[in-house]
Amino acid sequence: MVPAFLAMLAVVAGVVAWAVVSSRNTGTEIASTSTAPAASVRSIAYTVPADGADLLMVRKAQPGATPETVASIPHFPGLHARGAASPLGDRVAILSVTSGVYASLSVVNLLARETAVLPGSFDYLSALAWAPDATRLAAVQTSTDEGARVARVLEVDLVAGEPRVVAEFRNAFTVAPVGYSVDGSRLFMVVVDETGSHLWER
Repeated sequence: MVPAFLAMLAVVAGVVAWAVVSSRNTGTEIASTSTAPAASVRSIAYTVPADGADLLMVRKAQPGATPETVASIPHFPGLHARGAASPLGDRVAILSVTSGVYASLSVVNLLARETAVLPGSFDYLSALAWAPDATRLAAVQTSTDEGARVARVLEVDLVAGEPRVVAEFRNAFTVAPVGYSVDGSRLFMVVVDETGSHLWER
């Protein structure tokens, strides 16, 4: 069975997983990303399906390397864990559904082999965005309000552990946090609605 890759982890000092460059205007910005050169990638993380769970594996990016099991992520049948690596590749944020309609958000510390479940509930298919210093995560929670579809972008402070609503959109087809500014002060979100696709910032 072919494992589903969660992320390529650039475990090397000075490597930034992304950098978002934009002006203050919304709707016309261009978000550019920079990824780690293949030669600097030392380890990779991926999931392997198991009985009622996905196993998060890490192995060195070299021929013959032996993978290590870092965490076991339980999930509802058919809804496998989804994740995104932190900018320095030392942690992985994971969305998984075990019951109900929402997913829980966990952060796995790959070095310490520790998993922390964060408060809040999120869309299973939500995009995940890490702040550059890896202290905050953004994801989406969708609900209905008086017949309207409401998508809320939640930011979770990994230190304080509490989510807060940073943006809310009504009747949008898609809302996806795509990244932070280099200094972490602004969060960029792509919103698709009946008028088209727009880039928002908060």
